[in-house]
Amino acid sequence: MMDSGNDTEQYHDLFLQEATEQLEILERETLGLESDADLTRVQALFRAAHTLKGSSRAMGFVKIADLTHEMENLLDRLRTGEVRCSPTVVQALLEANDLLSDLTEDVRTGVDSGVNPQHLLETIRSLHGEAASRPPSRRLMRAQVALEPSCVMKFVRAFMAINAASEVGEIVECVPDRAALEEEQFDSEFEIYVMTGVSAAELQKRLQTIPEVASCHVTESAAQPESPQAPLPAPVLEPSAPSSSPKRLDTGQTVRVDVARMDELMNLVGELVIDRTRVAQLASSLASRFPGDEAIDQVQETVAHIGRITAGLQESILKARMLPIETVFSRFPRMVRDLAQSLKKEVGLEMRGADTEIDRSVIEIIGDPILHILRNSLDHGIEPPDLRERVDKPRRGTIVLSARHIENQIVIDIEDDGGGIDIERVKAKAVERGIIDSPTAAAMTEQEAVNLVFASGLSTAADVSDVSGRGVGMDIVKANIQRLGGMIDVQTRPGRGTRFTFRLPLTLAIIRGLLVRVGSGAYVVPISNIVETLLVREREIQRLPDSEVLVVRGTITPLVRLRSWFRGRIADDAVEDSDKRYVVVAGVADQRVGLIVDGLGGEQEVVIKSLGSNCGDTRGISGATILGDGTVALIVDVNEVVTKEAA
Repeated sequence: MMDSGNDTEQYHDLFLQEATEQLEILERETLGLESDADLTRVQALFRAAHTLKGSSRAMGFVKIADLTHEMENLLDRLRTGEVRCSPTVVQALLEANDLLSDLTEDVRTGVDSGVNPQHLLETIRSLHGEAASRPPSRRLMRAQVALEPSCVMKFVRAFMAINAASEVGEIVECVPDRAALEEEQFDSEFEIYVMTGVSAAELQKRLQTIPEVASCHVTESAAQPESPQAPLPAPVLEPSAPSSSPKRLDTGQTVRVDVARMDELMNLVGELVIDRTRVAQLASSLASRFPGDEAIDQVQETVAHIGRITAGLQESILKARMLPIETVFSRFPRMVRDLAQSLKKEVGLEMRGADTEIDRSVIEIIGDPILHILRNSLDHGIEPPDLRERVDKPRRGTIVLSARHIENQIVIDIEDDGGGIDIERVKAKAVERGIIDSPTAAAMTEQEAVNLVFASGLSTAADVSDVSGRGVGMDIVKANIQRLGGMIDVQTRPGRGTRFTFRLPLTLAIIRGLLVRVGSGAYVVPISNIVETLLVREREIQRLPDSEVLVVRGTITPLVRLRSWFRGRIADDAVEDSDKRYVVVAGVADQRVGLIVDGLGGEQEVVIKSLGSNCGDTRGISGATILGDGTVALIVDVNEVVTKEAA
């Protein structure tokens, strides 16, 4: 017998996973109905509602099942043309999706929040109307169903099939019986006998919409099986295939893996990468000491092969941790729609590159910064429709949200065609709030003034509202981008719009870094934080009363001598060159600083290892890594250095 407690928990988790996926489809496709109510979109909505209805009924979640049933009825009439798509219909479907999300959350927490779908059920029924037709003649149908061999929810899928058949008729018998189906005492095939007025083709069509059904064949039956214990006849599979070759094994199969296991795998691969580099270094050293030795040549060949395998394994693990950024982007169309309506603006959101993949550790943090920028674009950037018409713009504003890979970074752009940032107003507000003084404001470059939008407490909104006015949104954006070790660029054109660009690392576990020398020690600066490297003369550095700066392409960039920052960790025997200075211009969020180092090495892929609490003062250090020669290199915490020195 199966452990019913463990099974219940397993099916509960699987239901929640599937419900989340179907709810995302429902919201995305419903929003699409407003601009294009084509049959493909309606079909996708119908399938999502049908799937969620079946699984919720199988699990006994009546409220979810009842609501999705009415949604299915409405969508069925939409696809047949009996009901015309209208703003009222779209709004009802969106409200239903919101209510389903609340009900699903009740399932997740195990707490009944008292959500009652009755009013919405009546609204949806009024939109599609109750079918008033004479009862058709009923016949006994035999449905032979085969599940995919890889199906891990056989009980749930079987009962989804039974529920789908019961919606169009009366279930007469199941083979094996329901108890055996519930205990999963069957391979992957079962039969349902149903008395129904629909055709065999219609019943087969309904059953084939169930996930993980490999094949289904429905025929009219002269009689039901003589005994519930009768052996299950081999179903008729279409198209036919040799029994030794399982069907559809080449399609996209997935296995859900616990996040902790993925993190553990990543750590183990990190250790392997370190040892691979070390072994390669040792093999190279032996080859130089004993040239022409056949055994050492074979060792080098083996090491090279292990290197290729390790690189492939590392790449595979990294890809397994990746998620399409669509999982974040999918949150925003509904938010933009609802907020635009509340602001009485006409705004369209275009999303590009949603299939761009990013590490799950990054994707968990990036949602809030994008959300705040979008809200600001809607509230401050996009003008009201009448004002846009007066300046020869379309009434409908546009926000473009895009993502793409550039080398080892992901670049996210949020661009609107609104009025742009009023730089003089930003400076005036900054002076008014005491963030800067008037002389500083007057001496600011245009880019420096634009970057003031990230200052804590600054807002150009005339009134405090639910959307903006408190001066905290952009500060949150900056904090989250700093947390990821990324950078922000802002470009604005008066009357034409604004573009925010995020540059983020693809992963936080393994990074590419630039090796630098400070004294006799090796340090690593993450490539994702580096803007450029420079070789300057000491005389080019300008000294202020309490700091040093360098003019880089017309921008004043503060300098940090890492020797001074890491004083006490720099060997005394290392002396700086009297004239030449290597400067690594690094940035976090909107801030930039020049790191003065004693030498530059090459780029290298490094595995970040955290430092324990017994390491003492780790100011300016985010971790460590082991280089190929076995030495330890400290990783510069650019976030801490930049924020403290640029403050």
